[in-house]
Amino acid sequence: MLDPKTVAEAGRILGVDYLLLGTITDFTIDDGGLRVPFLGRFTKTTATVSLEGRLVDTQSAVIVAAVGGRGEESQTGFSLGRVFGSLQGLAFDSQRFQNHILGKATGEAVGEFVTQLSGELRKLKPRTVSALVADVAAGQIILNAGADRGVFVGQSFTIQKKTREITDPATGEIIWVERETVAQATVTEVTQKAAMANLTKIIGNVEVGQEAIPD
Repeated sequence: MLDPKTVAEAGRILGVDYLLLGTITDFTIDDGGLRVPFLGRFTKTTATVSLEGRLVDTQSAVIVAAVGGRGEESQTGFSLGRVFGSLQGLAFDSQRFQNHILGKATGEAVGEFVTQLSGELRKLKPRTVSALVADVAAGQIILNAGADRGVFVGQSFTIQKKTREITDPATGEIIWVERETVAQATVTEVTQKAAMANLTKIIGNVEVGQEAIPD
């Protein structure tokens, strides 16, 4: 249901950096068997479930990771009819489904899928949006962004001030902004909503309201 354009739009609406798109590529039961005189049918029923997923960057619509999972469960035995009964109306959250070989195969596939996804997520660097300088004092600044927006200790920022803005004469919308770098800063402490950073390089006047852009 999503293409690159709608992924970006969905990310903006939901306020998320990434979307996980998934497909069930296999969800089948193979019920084979051999007729044995006097004993009935010797059956081997195999359930197979396969999942594929793509982790998509909502800003660029680029697939940053591909993951998958596969589960297979089999059961053998003698039976005079279908061993597991009809699957019609079987709810995925029911105990009956969990005990069914198809449910067990699904659990294996999901488990492998989640393990791979967790590994890929750990590789991603926290994404930080630009912040504003909220306070300046004695070689340090306070930014109005913290852990809730991905800021972390050791992260570096470039502090810039606006030197020129161009507006559209027809709409009044700002269509061009020129900036000048006034300082470099490194984060030393982070709270949920704010971060403290040391000014490591001062080029000009650092003032409240200037933009801090993550390097």
